[in-house]
Amino acid sequence: MHAGRKYPDKLTSTLLAELGEKLPGIGKEDGLYDILSKRRQDYQTYTLRQRALADELAQITARVNASNEILHDQGQQFQAYLALIQEQELAQMYFAKLDLRVQLAAQEKTIVRLELELNQRLSALQVQLQQSDYQSLGSVQELIDLSLRKDEIQSLLTNLQEKIAQYPAEIEALHKQLDAERVHIATQESLESVVIKLRDKKVQMEIAQQEVATLESSLQKQQQLHQENAQLIRHIEQQQKSVQEKQEQQQKIDAESENIFRRRVQIAVAEKLLQLTNSFLDKINGRYHVASVASDLGLAIEIID
Repeated sequence: MHAGRKYPDKLTSTLLAELGEKLPGIGKEDGLYDILSKRRQDYQTYTLRQRALADELAQITARVNASNEILHDQGQQFQAYLALIQEQELAQMYFAKLDLRVQLAAQEKTIVRLELELNQRLSALQVQLQQSDYQSLGSVQELIDLSLRKDEIQSLLTNLQEKIAQYPAEIEALHKQLDAERVHIATQESLESVVIKLRDKKVQMEIAQQEVATLESSLQKQQQLHQENAQLIRHIEQQQKSVQEKQEQQQKIDAESENIFRRRVQIAVAEKLLQLTNSFLDKINGRYHVASVASDLGLAIEIID
């Protein structure tokens, strides 16, 4: 009996020593029971807390795995979209070049048509010049320059008309003067000379008026023709400028390497897709984002935590 009681006492002492306690003396067991009871309660609380933390960690791990799966799917979709965009870019580049060539061909046809129209108008103008009193464009230019002096010529014409209006009064005054001096001067010859001069002046004035009217009519026609030709020339210059811009654009496209052009378009499209992907990731989980990185193989992305 004594040896059987000593083994449990030794085991108990060992267990208590592991717990940092000592076997109490006789009559002091209640204090030890209270300490052990409190430790058991702490252990149970710790165990429950550990289980709760384990459950929470499992949930977080599940969310991380789900997010990784979403990111993986998004990455695959991104690569698929990128491949599709690359194919579309090649198709767009091809059709854009075809469209540009069609536009250039249309512009060239327009220029040929306008040049033909200009030549026809120049030929018609030359025929009109041959049928008129003007033998060259220089004569027409002189007429146009004369039109710029229209106000001056009109002023001279007005002065002449005023002088003509004054001629009868002057003639009457001459008649009176001649009648007063009839005894001393051979008035008949002098009066006839004055009348002839006045008649010549009147005829010259009528001729001048007819010439001015003819010049005004011809000037109006030439000005209209000049305006039409100027408008046609401006239209041709605009078409030539447009064709030149198209040719410069085509030369720029032809001079640029296809790989460089494709790379530049890919970067722009990739940045747009990255923005859309990050916007989607912000909605489902604000923790992860994707970004483009440099790669010798082309475009590449990385996941940022």
